[in-house]
Amino acid sequence: MERPTGVTILAVVAFVSAAGLGVLGLFFCGLGNPSQPQGDWSGLAGLGLIGGIVCLGAASLLVATGIGFLMLQNWSRRMAVLGAWVVLAVFILSTVRTGLMLSMAAFFSLMPAAIAVWILIYLSKPDVKRAFGGGSV
Repeated sequence: MERPTGVTILAVVAFVSAAGLGVLGLFFCGLGNPSQPQGDWSGLAGLGLIGGIVCLGAASLLVATGIGFLMLQNWSRRMAVLGAWVVLAVFILSTVRTGLMLSMAAFFSLMPAAIAVWILIYLSKPDVKRAFGGGSV
């Protein structure tokens, strides 16, 4: 079966997101390097290193998922569905905790949630599931 265009788009988005997270992770790891003088930032060194490792790990997962999309591996579809649910859960919890105010911050928190909803709907379509081998999730 031919790969649906939306799956190819999701693969490209995964690769671009991985690149961004990779750069961010390397930046954070640079903040976490205790051998470099950090000035007022020295208290953030450990936090930067942890954040960098988390970002690099997430970037690795995105690269693997993007490759899985290109190869129509059902596990990559499941990873994307899981990731979309995590994004929605974080959005809901942060909205409940802080309240959703009409501002630029609200707009930028709504964008990932809207994209996550689109991913859930798109990857649940029967023809897309068939392209991945007919997965049940």
